[in-house]
Order: sequence, then C-alpha cells, then structure tokens
Amino acid sequence: MSSYYFWMCDFLDSIDSLYKILNYYKVNIENLIIKFHPELKNFQLQTTDLQTEYLKQLTSGMTIQKLVESIFKQDQRVNFLELFQLIDFLNQHQFILNPEVKSYFNNLQKSNVSHVRLHFDQFAFDKSLVNLKEVAKSISSNSFLKQLPTEFLEPLLNSGQFFTVKPGVVLCRQGDNQRDLYVVVEGVFALIKQKPLKKLLAFLTAGQVFGEMGFFLNHERTADVVVQTDGIVMLIPYNEAIVNEFFKTELKEKFEKQLYIQKALQNSEFFKYVPIEFLTSLSLKGELRKIEKNEKIISENELAHFVVIVLSGELEVSIGRKKVKTIHAGEIQGEIGLFTKKSQRVASVIAKTNCDLFVISYSEMQQMLSFNLYLAKELQYLAEERLKFDLKLMAKK
Repeated sequence: MSSYYFWMCDFLDSIDSLYKILNYYKVNIENLIIKFHPELKNFQLQTTDLQTEYLKQLTSGMTIQKLVESIFKQDQRVNFLELFQLIDFLNQHQFILNPEVKSYFNNLQKSNVSHVRLHFDQFAFDKSLVNLKEVAKSISSNSFLKQLPTEFLEPLLNSGQFFTVKPGVVLCRQGDNQRDLYVVVEGVFALIKQKPLKKLLAFLTAGQVFGEMGFFLNHERTADVVVQTDGIVMLIPYNEAIVNEFFKTELKEKFEKQLYIQKALQNSEFFKYVPIEFLTSLSLKGELRKIEKNEKIISENELAHFVVIVLSGELEVSIGRKKVKTIHAGEIQGEIGLFTKKSQRVASVIAKTNCDLFVISYSEMQQMLSFNLYLAKELQYLAEERLKFDLKLMAKK
C-alpha cells in the first residue's frame, strides 16, 4: 500500500470522528440566519474576493444553505474551504452572535468518544408506555423501510418487544447472523466496527433503525451496536413469512439495489467514513448503471457534470493515447469538478471490464453538501489532495 493510502485513511478517520460529534450534539448551522455584531461593518477584514461576496450575502440574511444553492443555480462552484474559514474566523472574533454557531465550533474541538464497556444487560419494558405511533413514524421515515406497505409494517410493529438498556450493553456483534430488526426509542447507541481495526462509525439516536440488511437479506452484522446512555430499544423478531411475502412484491428489486449501492459506498475509501445518513440519501439520489467492457464513460475535454463511483469492475483512464491509471472498485472519478468552475474533463475513461457504476449528478451532490458545511469542506480538501497525487502520478508516467 502507498503512504498516500494510509494518509488518506487517517485523514478520513479524523473527518468521521469530528462529524459524528456534530451529529451527536445535533448542532446545525446551515439553515440558520446568522446574526452579526454591529461592529463588524467597522472592522477591516482581510478576506478573499470570494469570502467578501459570501459575507455580503450572509449579512443580508441569507442562510448558508441558501447561499450555496444560489451559487449552484448560477452554474458556479462554492469554495467550501474559504466559506468555512470565513465563518470560523468571524466566530473566533465574536462577530457572530448566534449561540448555535459557537456550539458548532466548540464541538469540533471534542474528538474523544466515550469508553465502551462490552457486557450484556437488558430489562423488559412495558409496551403500553411506548407511543407506537411515534415508533411507526420512525420506521416509516427510514430511507429503506419507508417503502414497506401498511400490510407489512403493522405486523412488524405488533410483534415488537421493548427493552430498557444500560450503557455498555452490546445489542449486536460484528459477524453475527442475527436477523432481528431494532428501532432506537430513546438514548444514544454507538455503531462500532471491530475488524480489521476498531473504529467508531456512527452514533444512532431516537428514531433510527438498524439491522435491516440482516432482517431482509440475511447479511451478517457489519458492526457492533453498543449502548452509550440509558435508553429504550424496540426489538422486532425476524419474521420469515413477512420477509418472503415482501420479496414477492415489485419492491424487491429496488430495495436490493439500494442496499447494494449503500454497502458498496461504505467500502469506498472516499465515502467509507462518511455518516450513514449521508450515504443513505446519496444512494437514493444517484443512478446505478451497468456498463459493458470497452464502453466509453467520459470523454477528454467534455464539460464535467457528474461523479462516477465504481461499485464493481475496473475503469481505464487515458490522456490522449496514453493510459495513465486504472480505477478499481470503491474508487471515485470526477469529484474535483464539484469544487471547480465549469470543470472540463482532463482525461478519457473507458470500461476495462464489465462494470457496475453509481453515477450522481453534480447538482444532486451539491444540494446534499449544502446541508453539510463541515463535510463539504473536508471532501473538497480531500478531492484537491487526490488531484495533486494524481498529477504527480501522471507526471511520472
């Protein structure tokens, strides 16, 4: 493995830890109208031209999300690094008055997660004390499970068992073939991958569902789920009859495709530590394409307007007649165009083998990034670093 590969893994690990903390504390500034200190207008800011324009829009009452969307509608690109640095600077110098913004940046400083104690202890809970309508709402809002018709959802709810759980309880272990489905009713639960290296993947909170891959597709558990705070969980026992009936419906193909895409994205070095919620939304926005060997995917000098993620197979990249590299399963192509103005393709890409590709347009990706300023900033940095690495690689060819 190259040193760049290990650097990228470490870098993505830091993104993951910080982003999960933001998600845990539920601090969101993208839809916030930022209030500025009156003295800001008298302060001589050392800003770039882009930052000056961003600040003009923000001081007029535009939210970060609306600012990003308006720039994309003008067929321009947002420099998320400069936008983030601007807001960070204004916060540090107390020109921003919103306490939510202060909390947002304060939480970025917290990179430690609570110690996990692996033991099992659970207590039955009175079902009558739980609002089943709220639980049903949580299940039906899950990106995958919301596809379930009422005739499937009702028997699942009726079979549910509720438990109070204490910190340290292990609900699932990586590698298990357990097929039960879980709904978090109260509390915070950590999703932890134990192999090949121990890593925190996500925090699950009230309303989130886990175990759907095992329940519907008999996939083994991909991570441990460990309780972090006192909580309540709903366990829905595996029901073979319901699953068999579900897979007789027209929803089977769509459901399996979404799970396939999400799992493939999680195995990508670029996306593997990105929050699960983001990947779920991503899998619903893009398009799965099956490509034949030698089929052209991208032409050199054409205007870039989509990102390609290789789910299976290999792509070959050429500049002119010169072959410069091979793109393998899990790798991404075209992400740098998300952050540059009207980017032209610098290389041609063809299918070296039969491939499954996940294609998502810049407009869809940009809209999602408008809700995730920190993540957008980090992905831009990573894309630019990847570009530098690729240019060095091509120069040696």
